[in-house]
Amino acid sequence: MEQLTLVQAIVLGIVQGLTEFLPISSTAHLRIVPALAGWKDIGAEATAVMQLGTLLAVLIYFILRRATPLFTTVQTKLDKVNSVVQENVGGARVVKAFVREEYENGRFDKANAELRDTNWRVLMLLAVMSPVLNIVMNASVAAIILIGGLKAGVGGVSVGSIMASVTYVTQVLMSVMMVTMMFQSVSRSIASGKRVIEVLDTEPVIVSGSADRPSAEVQVSFRKVEFRYPGTAGSPVLRDINLDIRRGETLAVIGSTGTGKSTLINLIPRFYDATGGSILVNGLDVKDYDIKKLRKKIGFVMQKSELFSETIANNIRWGKPDADDTELKEAAETAQAAEFIGSFADGFGTLVAEKGASLSGGQKQRLSIARALVRKPDILILDDCTSALDLATEAKLQQALRRRLKNTTVIMIAQRIASVKNADAIAKVIMAKKMARTRREKSPINKASTNDKAKDETKPTPKAVQVAPMCVVASAMPYAPMPKNMVCAKLTMPV
Repeated sequence: MEQLTLVQAIVLGIVQGLTEFLPISSTAHLRIVPALAGWKDIGAEATAVMQLGTLLAVLIYFILRRATPLFTTVQTKLDKVNSVVQENVGGARVVKAFVREEYENGRFDKANAELRDTNWRVLMLLAVMSPVLNIVMNASVAAIILIGGLKAGVGGVSVGSIMASVTYVTQVLMSVMMVTMMFQSVSRSIASGKRVIEVLDTEPVIVSGSADRPSAEVQVSFRKVEFRYPGTAGSPVLRDINLDIRRGETLAVIGSTGTGKSTLINLIPRFYDATGGSILVNGLDVKDYDIKKLRKKIGFVMQKSELFSETIANNIRWGKPDADDTELKEAAETAQAAEFIGSFADGFGTLVAEKGASLSGGQKQRLSIARALVRKPDILILDDCTSALDLATEAKLQQALRRRLKNTTVIMIAQRIASVKNADAIAKVIMAKKMARTRREKSPINKASTNDKAKDETKPTPKAVQVAPMCVVASAMPYAPMPKNMVCAKLTMPV
C-alpha cells in the first residue's frame, strides 16, 4: 500500500510540473524572441539597466538551490499523508472495533501538519522571487524613462527609441518572471523524477539463468542450504538444510511459528536466493534455470489469498491463461470450489470484488488452490493455505489431491496434524536452524526399520536431534502421536 501511494505522489509531481511547464515555456518563448530581435535598437542606457539580469539570475539560482531539496521532502510528506489515509480507509472496521478514532485522527493531523509546514517553507522561499522581479522590472522602466527623458531634452535620443526600450525591457523581464515560475514546477518534477530513476536504476537481485531440465526421479533437493534476510545480523534464518523430495511425493513441513517454514519453500521459485548451499530442481541448480521456465513448473498457493477484480473464471485462468471450461471445472472440483461457485447466479462468470471482499476466507483459499491446480504443475507448494477450511472440506481436498496429482510433487506447510497425517514424509523445522524428518516405511528414502530404531536407542542421541516415537524433536510444542507405521529418520543436523 505504501508503495502505491509513493508511485501516486511521484507521478502527480511529474504531471503537475509538466502541465505547468509547457504553457509557461511557450508563452515565455513568444515574448522573448521579438524582444531579442529588437535588441539592437535599445540604447546604451537600456543595456546598462539590463545588466541587472545577471543579479536576477544569481538570485534565482540560490533560491532554487534551496527549494529543490525541499520539494523532495514535500513528496515524502505527501507519501505519508496518503499512506495514513489509505490505512484508515482500508482498516476502518479495525479502527472502530478498537475505538481508535481519536488516535488515527491524531496520526492524520500530525502527517498533514508536517506536509503543511514543509509546503509553507517552500512557498515562502519562492514567494521572494515574484516581488523582487516586479521591483527590478518597474525600476528598470522608471530608469529608462528618466535617463531617456533627460537625453531627449537635449536631442540625444528620440521619444520612439525610449518607448521601444521600455517595451523590450518589459518583455524580457516578463519572460524572466515566467521562466522563474517554470523553474518552480521543474524543481518539483526533478525531485519526483529522481525517485523514479532510483527505482529504474535498481539492479535486480534475482538474475535469471538460461537452462531448463525435464522431470527427474528426485525432483527437489536441498544441499546444505543456508539463508539470512538481506541487511540482518546474527544467526541465519535457515542453516544446514539437507532434504530430498521425490517426484510424486507429498512432503509436509511443520514447525512452530516463526521458524522459517515459508522462507524455506520461498527459496524454490527463487522469491529469495539461498545465501549458502544449493537448491536443485530435477538435478539442476535453481540459479541456472530460466526463471520463467522454473516458475511455470511450480504451482504456488500463498498464505494470504490474493484475488483480482475479475470473474471467477479469469481469476483461475491466472494459472493457465488458455485453460478451457473443462479444465476450469476440473480444477474447481479438485479444490472443492465447484459447489459454492455453482451457487452463484453467474457461476464462473461471477465478478469478484476487490481483493476478494465478496468471498469468505475459505472460498478465497479454494479459488487460490484451483488457480494453482489448473496449470497442472510439476511441483505444487501449499503454504498453510487451508487454515480457513473446516476439517471435513479439508479432508475432501486432501483426498482429491492424492487422487488427481499422483505424479505431482506436493510440498505443504500446515499447523494441524490432520492436514499432514497422510503425507509421505514430514519435515519439522526446529528453532529455524534444524530439521527433523519422518517418513512412511513404504518409502525407499531415509527408511529406518524397527530393528534399526531399537539399535539407535542405545546410541547417544545427536545434539540437534532427539529420536522419539512421537517424532517430537527438540521442541516443547506438543504434537499428537504419529501413526504406528511412521518412523523417525536418523538425522545428524548440527547445531
